Amino acid sequence: MTAGHNALRGSGPGQNLAFDNAVALMGCPDRRIDRLCITRCSPSQPSHHAGRSARSRSRRTCDGLLVAIAPGHHGPRHSCDLVGERARAYWKGYLKLSLVSCPVALFPASSEREKISFHQINKNTGNRIKYRKVDADTGDEVESSDIIKGYEVGKGEYLELDPEELEAIAIESKRTIEIDEFVPRKEIDELYLNNPYYIVPDGEVGQQAFAVIREAINKEGMVAIGKVVFTSREHIIALEPRGKGMMGITLRYPYEVRNEKDYFDDIPDEKVPKDMLELATHIVDTKKAHFEPQKFEDQYEDALKELLKKKQSGQKIEAPREREPSKVINLMDALRRSVETERGSGERRKPGRSARNHRAPKKAGRSSARAKKAG
Repeated sequence: MTAGHNALRGSGPGQNLAFDNAVALMGCPDRRIDRLCITRCSPSQPSHHAGRSARSRSRRTCDGLLVAIAPGHHGPRHSCDLVGERARAYWKGYLKLSLVSCPVALFPASSEREKISFHQINKNTGNRIKYRKVDADTGDEVESSDIIKGYEVGKGEYLELDPEELEAIAIESKRTIEIDEFVPRKEIDELYLNNPYYIVPDGEVGQQAFAVIREAINKEGMVAIGKVVFTSREHIIALEPRGKGMMGITLRYPYEVRNEKDYFDDIPDEKVPKDMLELATHIVDTKKAHFEPQKFEDQYEDALKELLKKKQSGQKIEAPREREPSKVINLMDALRRSVETERGSGERRKPGRSARNHRAPKKAGRSSARAKKAG
């Protein structure tokens, strides 16, 4: 990396993120990273905001963060599009509780946008691979206007459906989330939880009505259940207050959830010895913690970024040495060794913790044998 590139590192919020993750955010293939160009963008640059609507330009400002331009990419993607900006609304409509309604907007609460992704490249030319829709029998390319949907009823036999026929059953999008009922949160099985969304008031007009609905749900300590239409399909959505807004989680239909008996019924009923259970319980106790997702580390993503940096600087990529398989020991020995390991690591993590609060279980085997003899 050149000194000029290093000079472009910013000190403002998000600027180093934009620089360090430029390859990931641009979707640049690893074969062409050495041709990645880093520069600064400016709100005054005509090319920077070219193609944006007047409304988009008026609502969006650029803070001069870093821009990565990948050769062969369809135009540069700007850091003001990628860092520190709220995503576009996935859905807009109304939230309705009986006769009270307000305009709302839904935003995806999760994103994989910053994960590194790759394009498929012809290794001989360095060019992108493109896919074309072709007739399976003739091999001829088919225009999009000539493609319809078909449901397979037999091998090579399809029920053909025109767009007009599908529209005949399309659910009318009322653009409204109407709350049908309220249920206790604990009654919702986690298996039914699908995708999370942030729900916010859309504009100033309905903010008070939004607050009324939010606080009514909050006061009752329940979860509101309603319906919403995304892309012509109806979804069940659970709503609950979250901070100043609300969180909506789409729920799966029963036919989408597999029966656990199909997977668990073949598991034999094992009788767990008391001494083994005591050792395992002690291990669990030493590992107790609070849920802190900020501690989660995506080791594969970090390793992938490191690999890309090495590739960019011309370093040789070597496969890591394979670890030797662990020696097979009996379950009781494994539990005892685990207790010793966790006891040592626990002391290093919390040196001030009293040993009285973490007494190891009695050694299994001898004590139980003595008890039998005494009996």
